[in-house]
Amino acid sequence: LGACFYRLCPSFSCIQLYHLLFSAQLLIFFLLLVKDWSGERKRVVPIAVLALATLPMFTLFGILMYVDIPMAAQVVTAFFFLNRRKYLPAILFMVLALLIKENAFLLLPPFFLLLLWRADWKKRRYPILWSVAAAVIFAVTILVIDYFTVKYTTLHEHNELAHTFRSAWSELSRRVGWNAPPVAATTVAAPASVPAATPPEGAAVAANHLVFYYPGDLRLVKNWFIFMGAFLVMMVLGGLGLLVNLKRLWRQRPPEAGPLAMAGLVVICYVIPASYMLWHNPDIRYFFPCIPFLIFIFAVGCDYFKYAKGFFIALAAVMLLQAGMVMAKIHQLRSFDPDFRQIIAVMKNLKTDDNKNAKVFMYADKWRYMPLEPYWDITRKVWALDINGKYRMFRDKDIWFVVVDKSKIADQFDHDSPSRYAENFVAELDNVPQLFRKLSENRQFIIYRVLAPPPTP
Repeated sequence: LGACFYRLCPSFSCIQLYHLLFSAQLLIFFLLLVKDWSGERKRVVPIAVLALATLPMFTLFGILMYVDIPMAAQVVTAFFFLNRRKYLPAILFMVLALLIKENAFLLLPPFFLLLLWRADWKKRRYPILWSVAAAVIFAVTILVIDYFTVKYTTLHEHNELAHTFRSAWSELSRRVGWNAPPVAATTVAAPASVPAATPPEGAAVAANHLVFYYPGDLRLVKNWFIFMGAFLVMMVLGGLGLLVNLKRLWRQRPPEAGPLAMAGLVVICYVIPASYMLWHNPDIRYFFPCIPFLIFIFAVGCDYFKYAKGFFIALAAVMLLQAGMVMAKIHQLRSFDPDFRQIIAVMKNLKTDDNKNAKVFMYADKWRYMPLEPYWDITRKVWALDINGKYRMFRDKDIWFVVVDKSKIADQFDHDSPSRYAENFVAELDNVPQLFRKLSENRQFIIYRVLAPPPTP
């Protein structure tokens, strides 16, 4: 659908509008779902919707066109129809979520539990038949996604659903002491005459022992405040409200108790396996699909307070101010300096039919605007290699170009930051012109061509 939209109207503004429609879908169906789940507690609806609409990560991911927003929109829409006992549209929207991003499969267990919870058991076989039908459809969808992803695309390895399961199994095997099968790797030999450059101090540490922090890494405390903002205050107050009323929720079972349990189950079923699989890269965007359900839980907790109306007014003011600051930051991120525009123009001229599927080794800042696919996922391995090892890895990964951002060259090499180039990386590339040729340079960027190996005599 997005490709058709782009062909009909190939402009950045139209694509931005198309992507914002997913944000609107998420807000609308989240409002409808919260309205169904909150029952008589009408104040929960505006608190929850405002919290989601002004959440910094929602605004950032929605405008900067992250795929997590469309996927979360389909998930919330599926749960809304499932809560209304509209099984067919619920299954179809869940299939769309799986097609958009593979981590939606973590939400399949709560999907089936909600299907059974909301089922009309007076029709005995009706819920069972729909459960079996949904299981078959989801299984076929997952198999088809993985088959076509592996066979016909050149996506990153972590975008393949089968690779997700293999990674989880390998990690589990490593932790319990089982022997994981070795993975065969192909290499391209570099010329033996190239002298090996001295790696930066500490770069010989094994890659598995290096600790890296990503822009949305939850191991950094500041990222909780950057991406969650005023919602953290809502979490504290809502958590207190739920804690105070926990006994009443357990004994009296008010109308909101069931939806609270279901939303909590969605969060638990998603967060626990996601945390395990993303233990070494806990990027906050991967956890976004469960955030709407988390917002509903704490919105109900805030509504338990006696002066919830005053709290809502104060929270609304803070959240709107926060939204303005986030929009200003997005405008700053979207602005292009002349040096970056020049690099985009050079890369467009370098792109041909022969290298249209090639990759560029560069830090992934504003990578969506590059004409070729940037590749930064191997950073942890690259810095631990000498220049010959770097060359072989670039050739193995079909990397044709290296773009160095001078503003991101570390003054002193730091293993804790994957957003920095090694201090001597440029010197290494310049010392081996038979492997890396400098194509262009301006005040901020340098472009190198990864040359083909010379023919073997």
